[in-house]
Amino acid sequence: MFFDDNGRLIPDPDHSDDEERFVLLGQSSELRLLLVCHCYRTKDEEIRIISARKANKFEQKQYKGFLR
Repeated sequence: MFFDDNGRLIPDPDHSDDEERFVLLGQSSELRLLLVCHCYRTKDEEIRIISARKANKFEQKQYKGFLR
């Protein structure tokens, strides 16, 4: 995933009844702030990326709030 000590892993129970999903908000190795939705498969040995995108302004503000 990210090598960001300030990244946040947030449970996302509202978007699936079948699997436990998570949202990860953090910086990429290119210092881009990204939001990645994912779940774990095969006993946490495999990660399924559901979506990934650049964080919007609201999410960027949330991330900066984590740093304080």
